[in-house]
Amino acid sequence: MKNKVLIAGTGTDNYCRAVKYLNVPYLVSLDLNDLNKGDFLLIPGGVDVNPERYHQENTLSIFDNKLDDLQFPLIDKALSLNVPVLGICRGHQLLNVYFGGTLIQDIPSLGNKLEHRKVEGQDSIHDINIKEGSFLYEIYGSKAIVNSSHHQGIDIPGKDLIICATSNDGIKEAFYHKNLEVYGVQFHPERMNTDKTVQGIEIFKLLFGKSAQNHRNSE
Repeated sequence: MKNKVLIAGTGTDNYCRAVKYLNVPYLVSLDLNDLNKGDFLLIPGGVDVNPERYHQENTLSIFDNKLDDLQFPLIDKALSLNVPVLGICRGHQLLNVYFGGTLIQDIPSLGNKLEHRKVEGQDSIHDINIKEGSFLYEIYGSKAIVNSSHHQGIDIPGKDLIICATSNDGIKEAFYHKNLEVYGVQFHPERMNTDKTVQGIEIFKLLFGKSAQNHRNSE
């Protein structure tokens, strides 16, 4: 039986289309009780995480306390239920903060050579370098071309998070947890399938498939 994915965020149309393309059932909700109906938690992109969550003063963050207050307990409950979690963009950053890590509040302020934000309404495109043996390596090998639409990123990784992909200017593009089924990607696989980027839907296919297998093994 296929997993049901709980997509817990706002502005989720692209994520719904990506999951629907795989014919996987899904539910869009930020209600803690709805996690009981899901086998996989997907935390999508969105606004910044409140810097108070990682003990910094706000410099250039634009955040939504209500969204933070809804998503952090969802992670708590998912882990208590052994529900796998995938974070994308904001979700990637949120998970890092959840595990005690910190964020770069504004990448452009660092003077990085690569553009990570949207330009004229379009995602930026750049290479990433992938660690052998990671979940991304299974899909793409040692390198991939991905899209980019963010101004923040991981600074200090959270406890037991293994960074498994970086951009050429050192931005941390993906991680997995050392012991838990928790994954994060900074780019947007739900809208990567273009003539310039690799097929992003494969991330969902791989992770949902692993989740389904693990659930079967635990029955």
